[in-house]
Amino acid sequence: MKIKALSLFNYKNHEQFNYEFESGITCFIGDNGVGKTNILDAVYLLSNCKSYFNNIDYQLIRNGQQQCAVNGVFESDREYKLQMVIEPGKRKKLKKNVKLYVKLMDHIGLINVVFIT
Repeated sequence: MKIKALSLFNYKNHEQFNYEFESGITCFIGDNGVGKTNILDAVYLLSNCKSYFNNIDYQLIRNGQQQCAVNGVFESDREYKLQMVIEPGKRKKLKKNVKLYVKLMDHIGLINVVFIT
């Protein structure tokens, strides 16, 4: 499974972030605190339905905003378009190819991610 595209909206310190991955290795370079690790955490979120760093989902929403969204396109034998939306006081929603998951546990295992800190 490989990631083809990622977009973030009001996720942590990213107001708007869009990236299309090329084949090969991708490196994110920048000053401390600009959101490099948050990009990796968003990929982890789409894989495991939870953040690696934050146990409280509403803390993933950018300060002063009412919701956040993480969208990703993954490819293996077929393409998967995923969208996670988080709003305070509501259950987070995950869609795969526009279809809403009833139980998030049904998604776990589709995309395997290892996060080493």
